[in-house]
Amino acid sequence: MIDQLLTGFVIGLATWRLSYALTEESIFGWLRDLFNVEMVTTNMVKYSVETIERHNESTNIVGKLLSCIYCTSFWVGGGFLFTWHTGDGGEVVVWVFAIAAIAALIQDWRAPQ
Repeated sequence: MIDQLLTGFVIGLATWRLSYALTEESIFGWLRDLFNVEMVTTNMVKYSVETIERHNESTNIVGKLLSCIYCTSFWVGGGFLFTWHTGDGGEVVVWVFAIAAIAALIQDWRAPQ
């Protein structure tokens, strides 16, 4: 039971970290640009907004996916869950993102308000 809770917590942290990076951080800005997703700041809160009508439906879906952390985390979480259970080092990949999430949360906590 404790192992399952720890697994869920670790996968949850890893999912948040990669989903946040994909939808918000500059390191994946090139990917969002590729699908015409523009970051807009309104009242100190970031919103991802699609700026261009898509001609290809699959591109539209990817653009919407990358503009919503909730949508992205659903698919990233499924991928991490699959990776965790396939073995062959999959747990290591998930742990790397979970540890990165902890580091990011600590940095945000320490940052001056």
